[in-house]
Amino acid sequence: MDNKQVGLLLFALTVVIAFIAWSYDNALTNIVNTNCTHGASCPMYATIDAQRNLAIGLIALLVIASGVLFFWQPVVKIVKEFTAKPKAPPRLEGDERRIFEMVSRKGSMYQGDILKETGFSKVKVSRILDGLEKKELVERKRRGMANLVVVK
Repeated sequence: MDNKQVGLLLFALTVVIAFIAWSYDNALTNIVNTNCTHGASCPMYATIDAQRNLAIGLIALLVIASGVLFFWQPVVKIVKEFTAKPKAPPRLEGDERRIFEMVSRKGSMYQGDILKETGFSKVKVSRILDGLEKKELVERKRRGMANLVVVK
């Protein structure tokens, strides 16, 4: 379970606890109002105030804890994302390098344009692009009857 899920779960639990505390406070207030004969100086009113303050404090603490868990990202994760080095492309030789550099210069090209510029057969270009896709350097996207080759 990640922190967001734990934070949401703790918040849901806090809502349940807040409802229970509110119900208990109402019941305690009704009991004190019906049983206390001393008026406002009755010591049971102090019990209601203490219970209410304790419940509010507990609920506030749980809301803060659930918020921290929901929005907190481990520092290690942030540091890893910030310091991650880009993956160096594997060494490309010959025709693979030629096609990759051609597509890289333009950012994207139709597979048919690669055929025209290189003069290679459809099968050869398709196999080279398969290899580049396996190395996660390019991606082919279907556009109607053509393939658009995009650098990743």
